[in-house]
Amino acid sequence: MLNKREHFFESKVAVITGASSGIGKALAFDLTESGCKVVMVARHRKNLEEIAAEMYTEKTMVLPADVTDYTEVSSMVDQVIKEWGRIDILINCAGTFKAGGLVSLPLETMHETMEVNYKGTVNCVKASLPYMVEQGSGSIVLLSSLAGRLAFPGCSAYGASKFALYGFANIVRPELKKHGIHMMAVYPSFVDSPLVEGHIERVKKSFFFRISRDFSPQKVSRAIMKGLIKKKREMVLPPTLGWAAAIYGLCPRPVEYFIGKFHGGWPDPLE
Repeated sequence: MLNKREHFFESKVAVITGASSGIGKALAFDLTESGCKVVMVARHRKNLEEIAAEMYTEKTMVLPADVTDYTEVSSMVDQVIKEWGRIDILINCAGTFKAGGLVSLPLETMHETMEVNYKGTVNCVKASLPYMVEQGSGSIVLLSSLAGRLAFPGCSAYGASKFALYGFANIVRPELKKHGIHMMAVYPSFVDSPLVEGHIERVKKSFFFRISRDFSPQKVSRAIMKGLIKKKREMVLPPTLGWAAAIYGLCPRPVEYFIGKFHGGWPDPLE
């Protein structure tokens, strides 16, 4: 780890949702190694305790919570404040993924995905904000997805929930800046994590996967930490795909054509 990074995170309190696997788990290890006090949040205590045991440190706290339940989230945040007095960093990694187009995907799945990916994030931000405003400082990370910047066919539920985070981040970022709070939105491409388990064979067919196939949760974790140090506004990961998001914002039609022709990763919307 870089010395600069170690000093930056030393003694800070970081809350990580979705800390039991993937990017959240990688961040828990990296931030703890950098001297951060880490609060690991997920639904199941046993998984979190097993991970905490691997760290061999007193700088971790395990607090199970369902991010879709604001009462549980608020109680979790109050416990962090009671034990450690502040929240310097909130990283929202909790998420769910189901592939499928609008025609084939059950309505319940559409609602559930939005509940976890969007509402769960908003719950955590809202519960933490009063303390960050009182501190006059803090950093909030929203883990969106490249599917929240580009329209991938067959990704109606997940993509819509991640596009919602894109809009949320852009709207509230100027509000939070007035209170000394930094917000960074992160848009990773395909990451080899439990989130896409069961879809990996389809994913491997995608042009975007071939570009980002070596992008592991550990690489995303370290990129997020660098972004926090530099107070970046947003990051597309890997950075080589930033061009796709930029062009899509200016002229979406050719990008949509390109995605439709070369993506090949998710089921056809009519399957």
